[in-house]
Amino acid sequence: MRESEVKVNGQIRMREMKDNELLLDLLRDRLEVKSVKAAC
Repeated sequence: MRESEVKVNGQIRMREMKDNELLLDLLRDRLEVKSVKAAC
């Protein structure tokens, strides 16, 4: 695991992430940002 810093809607948030965790999953599931969509 590692700690990551993500700026979302002007707020900086620190979260621990697994090495194989997708940023998409972090945003949707743990930070509850529902507007993020997966793309090809």
